[in-house]
Amino acid sequence: MNMTAVRIRFVKSSEAARRLGVTTKTLAKWRHERKGPGGWIYASATMTLYPENELETYILERTGKTPVFNFRRPALPE
Repeated sequence: MNMTAVRIRFVKSSEAARRLGVTTKTLAKWRHERKGPGGWIYASATMTLYPENELETYILERTGKTPVFNFRRPALPE
């Protein structure tokens, strides 16, 4: 049997809120109301994680534009 592992990248709710332009409190409210990006999980009592692909899909559906995120840090001066 051919099994392929799929890795899902998660982002913290603070990062999800930043990308969406809302507060973490708004995300918490959306979770309670079953709105907003899906697939989130409680990693602990104080940390909620969102699958990056669900977040990108949510943004794309609402804006019609593919989100572009720059994960590289700026180069340090030499």
